[in-house]
Amino acid sequence: MYRVDARPTRIELEPAHAFSVDGEVVELAWGYEDQQVYAATADGELCRYDTQSKKKVWRNTMHSAGVSSLSLSANGALLASCGLDDHLYLYNACTGTILQDERLPAWGERARFSPDGEYLAVACGRQVRVFRCGAGSLELSDVFDSHASTVTDIAWDPSSQRIAATAYGAVSVWPIQDPANVRRFEWKGSSLCVAWSPGARFLATGDQDATVHFWFVESGTDLQMYGYENKVRELSWDWSGRYLATGGGRVACIWDCEGKKGPENTRPLELMYHSEKVRALQFAHHDRIVATGDGLGMLAIWDPFDDIGPRESIEPVDRRMLPDAVSVLSFSPADRYLAVGCADGTVFLYLCHGRGIC
Repeated sequence: MYRVDARPTRIELEPAHAFSVDGEVVELAWGYEDQQVYAATADGELCRYDTQSKKKVWRNTMHSAGVSSLSLSANGALLASCGLDDHLYLYNACTGTILQDERLPAWGERARFSPDGEYLAVACGRQVRVFRCGAGSLELSDVFDSHASTVTDIAWDPSSQRIAATAYGAVSVWPIQDPANVRRFEWKGSSLCVAWSPGARFLATGDQDATVHFWFVESGTDLQMYGYENKVRELSWDWSGRYLATGGGRVACIWDCEGKKGPENTRPLELMYHSEKVRALQFAHHDRIVATGDGLGMLAIWDPFDDIGPRESIEPVDRRMLPDAVSVLSFSPADRYLAVGCADGTVFLYLCHGRGIC
């Protein structure tokens, strides 16, 4: 039996405003008190938008071949981006001023600040480069280069002590203070994305062969979940670390990972509404609300649990048809806003009501 805390039963989206960028939106990040949102595009634009003035504060197009990833430091002072032009840029997040231009040995796939803000990790080719963050500068600390193929994703554990990287054949985990003590969670396949659970009990991966892995970090054992329509690129843990939402087709799934065996021999909760592949999903930060967006532009908001478990009839509690495919979703830190990036370069900002957080 599922058990969750009692919650109000609805969330409603109030249309707020939108802004445009050049190219498909590939990543979004939120800044201080839900007031700044940063957007990066496949055509190379990086910008900061202010939700109060409803204007772009700054805009940058240094990545001539497109931005692959952006990351905002925990204190909101620094922004990092990498792209297909083999460059890593560090910015003053407030002004957009470039503080450092770091040439990478290959195009940058992913950039991620550690949760404590002390490090920045960048996946580039078969390497993961880790930089120590100083006062507006980066200093190379370690290079992890023993991967069998291109690194597809990286993720910091919640304590900022370890970093996980996915490549063909294994998920590798390095302790930052003891980089020689690498752990490898091996399997014969390719993982496309990785996410630590809050509390770091699990590493979850979305895989090329239309599966999802749950790795028990302490023991190194794993579970593999089959039955997805497509390769899985969409993962999101809820705030408690009990539930994992996954994409991989037209149906979004939510796995219950409670108990000693995690989701072993269980069936996921299925969110069935989309007629096209789900391209983005996210749990809210402080609730078990889920947002999903698909390749036709349908945005759906789900409230799948009541005070005793899954609802008997699970339908979206709100939905919006957008003008192009949804490419990325991001709840603001306090869940006051939901930002939705689309393939046509539009970022929609919705006010979220009904959850006691606005």
